[in-house]
Amino acid sequence: MAVCTGDPDCMSVGYDEGNCLCYVYNKLSTSKSASFVDIPGWQHFDIQQGRETELELCTFDFEYEGSNILYKEVQNYPDNKGTNFVVAFMENSQKSLPVELFVTTAKPYEIKVIVTSPKWTSPSVYESFTLTSGQTKQIFISNEFRMYGIDRSKKALSVSASDEIIVYGVNKELYSCDAFLAFPVDVLGTEYYTVSHFPSTYATEFLIAGVFTDTEVNIALKLNNVNTKIGFERKFYANGDVINLFMDPYDTVQIQTMADLTGTKITSSQPIVVYSGNRRTNVGTGRSMDHLVQQMMPTITWGKRFITLPIPTRTTGDFFRFIASENNTVVNITGFDYQLNQNISYTLVLQKPGDYIEKYHSSYFYSLVVSSKPISLFQIVSSQVVEMADPAMIQIPPIEQFGAEYVFTTPKYTLGEYTNFFMFVVHSKHTAGLQLNGVNLPSTQEYKQITGTSYLASYVTVPTGSYSFRHTSPIVFFGGYLYGLANYESYGFPAGTRLSPINVQCNLTSGAIPDGIDNDCDGLIDEELCDGTSTDDDADGQIDEDCAKPPPIDGQWNAWTHWSECKASCGSRASLITGASYRSRVCNNPKPENEGLQCQGNALELFQCVPSDLCSCCPLDFSCVSTNDTILCYKVYDMSGKIRNIKDNCASDGYDLLRLDSEEKETILDNSMAAFSGTDYLVQGKRLSDQGDWLYMDGARVIDFFTHWDNQINPFSNNRKDEFIVLQTQSGYTWLNREKSEEVSGYICEG
Repeated sequence: MAVCTGDPDCMSVGYDEGNCLCYVYNKLSTSKSASFVDIPGWQHFDIQQGRETELELCTFDFEYEGSNILYKEVQNYPDNKGTNFVVAFMENSQKSLPVELFVTTAKPYEIKVIVTSPKWTSPSVYESFTLTSGQTKQIFISNEFRMYGIDRSKKALSVSASDEIIVYGVNKELYSCDAFLAFPVDVLGTEYYTVSHFPSTYATEFLIAGVFTDTEVNIALKLNNVNTKIGFERKFYANGDVINLFMDPYDTVQIQTMADLTGTKITSSQPIVVYSGNRRTNVGTGRSMDHLVQQMMPTITWGKRFITLPIPTRTTGDFFRFIASENNTVVNITGFDYQLNQNISYTLVLQKPGDYIEKYHSSYFYSLVVSSKPISLFQIVSSQVVEMADPAMIQIPPIEQFGAEYVFTTPKYTLGEYTNFFMFVVHSKHTAGLQLNGVNLPSTQEYKQITGTSYLASYVTVPTGSYSFRHTSPIVFFGGYLYGLANYESYGFPAGTRLSPINVQCNLTSGAIPDGIDNDCDGLIDEELCDGTSTDDDADGQIDEDCAKPPPIDGQWNAWTHWSECKASCGSRASLITGASYRSRVCNNPKPENEGLQCQGNALELFQCVPSDLCSCCPLDFSCVSTNDTILCYKVYDMSGKIRNIKDNCASDGYDLLRLDSEEKETILDNSMAAFSGTDYLVQGKRLSDQGDWLYMDGARVIDFFTHWDNQINPFSNNRKDEFIVLQTQSGYTWLNREKSEEVSGYICEG
């Protein structure tokens, strides 16, 4: 595949047969988007006028007229943050609610995001928006994008961004919900094992989404029932059979059965996306059911050390599935049950790749899991029995993949709000540096010891919203998981994870640049601060051999400016004129850097005031009178004529007929000593029927509090319709009703 070359801020575009390596801007003249595959590390940035690209070299599904592309380099670390995602949704129990995407970012500057359905048009998806740290975009997508039954389709979505974002998927129906953490394209793999709960109330299932053109996929079925057969594309497959197929970008394939699919091995010639779980099921003795789903981590990211935690406030316990990737895998579990007040340990042996064992852990059991070879571990949350909750499936990242920061957003319950828990595991000597949205955790935070380790476990309850949970040191790593519960509904997923290829042969590489890789092959990732102090941060006798990202710097406000002079804010009518004074401040003391938090609060403050220059808002040739905060801009037109001929003159000049809709306005007009040469002038208001209300031209009723008008309420009708209000000047601005055929001395416009 050709590599972009040239100026790093605006790259030329390389192409591979069948794939366009640029994101194609969607012109208004077409409702379709070209499918594309980006070189990892190079992403679409913005539209730049005046630049041309040779789009005829790209392969599209439709005729395209051209585009202007600007590229910039993006550093992608192997974790759940990325710039290019392919997302799909498995079948749920019903087809009532839309599926949802949540997109957020840790970047303290504006990120442009585009969500499309490149190969699905019934309906199509196109969402374009920007966000920055602390902001989240929730996108509702038609449930037509769910897969249904055993099927092949083209329902995958593309999520691309100008810099790193975090993406979550929520597959929700009433009382049937789960959510997953999406992984970007740059960390996808070519080997996966599926996981489901069994026995399942509805079907177990997995879904594969294509990313690259002409990808060969082999599915080695592992079914716990030798009599079960799966029909796919006119063939039937049993346990041990291999389904062979080819996939292109955004193709989707879903497989379902009532047997257990756990341990099914999926391999591919190029990276793919794999989801696994259950359409809907109960777990344990409870009868409540939920959809289960997680995006599978490729086997190259599996690890050997894990920590398990119970779900806060629950008492029913949960189930844990251990899945092997290699022969003769020995797994040792040691922990402490805080209800029984005793240590518990046991050993599992997984003979072959894809073998699995499920074990029950009580809601008071915290454990360390150590395996002889890489495994994956899933927590399957039990059904509701007494306390409020529901099943969910959570993929547990290994300790080796712990991160230094988790940026996450809580999903929303179908009937209100979830109770959301952020559960975390941290080394005992690093609890002091933990922060939630830039605020240190309280010194009273309670922790549970993980037996046989220096790790502690705890949780915080968070309301619906967006959060950053991090340590002040970028070389302190900890685990984070998110779980939300409500009545007969719940969700769960890791709040984030590294996805470094730790399950492959390690090669010594330069660690001078932070890259999310174990450069010195010591089992640690980015463990040196590299701050120029010649400190051996990991005490291995080497200095700066595996550099971490620089620590985040949170933004702080500079001082406020002085309050400005009270200025008039001119509305479209004089009655809308207000006054305001303001002061401002800048987030640069320091400015946020290295994914530090934005300054909290507003950059601008206003307060209402009465400006001294209210009349400056009046049109130049209008008279102006004011009192307190009320202003009247008016102009008298001494232009006699019939009402029917002059009633629209103000509007034709862009103004309104004078509208006396407050006592203040009537009073200041009365006191203005305006010079009228005639006897009566047309103002705003007319009556459309006998004995009916007087109305302004916009249909509002003329209210009756005017001092000089009291004796004129509901004037005598001569059984003529369409009568207009005329202001008389000789007797203190009393008014009469006149027909449109009668003459007046002129009219008064209001600016």
